[in-house]
Amino acid sequence: MKLLPLQVHHLLHLFHSTFVPSDDCLKIKSSNLQKQKIIDVEWIPSATELHLAGVKIVKKKGSATNFLDISFINGTIEIPQVKLHDNTNTLFRNLITFEQCYYPHTKNYTTPKKVLEDVGGSFLQGSIQCVKIYYESKWHKWRAKLMRDYFDNPWAIVSLVAALILLLLTVQQSFFAVYSYFRPPKY
Repeated sequence: MKLLPLQVHHLLHLFHSTFVPSDDCLKIKSSNLQKQKIIDVEWIPSATELHLAGVKIVKKKGSATNFLDISFINGTIEIPQVKLHDNTNTLFRNLITFEQCYYPHTKNYTTPKKVLEDVGGSFLQGSIQCVKIYYESKWHKWRAKLMRDYFDNPWAIVSLVAALILLLLTVQQSFFAVYSYFRPPKY
């Protein structure tokens, strides 16, 4: 595949072109959109709400060169580490302003409204929909609560196993007691 040279019209345009999501991130978006039904995402749950539903948020493995390479796979959101400096705020404001100028062939990747509110056109649409579906699942919330409340330390696991063994032994004892009472006599 032959790559066409990028027509750069401004220094900020060149810098903006380095913040394009990776092909892997865009492939995940398209595959998630094909697998999932299209839902209207009015809001995105907070990190605390996602944690309570069993979603894990982890640092992206490998060498993520772009802070936009966010993915959601099997209940885990992988986010690249972002290093903040004194000029990070100014940089993001300039990138947002650049995107708002509607430069030809420029996609909105850093504009907050586009990423967080207007999910329909965002490159994160597929991932956000998968997160929302995972979050709304009662099974995932129930499982996360069970793991958090009963399996958070080894003693809780030991006491649960002991309680289950005692319950099984009690059921067995009750069965044999009833069985011996109703058993026909031997002649």
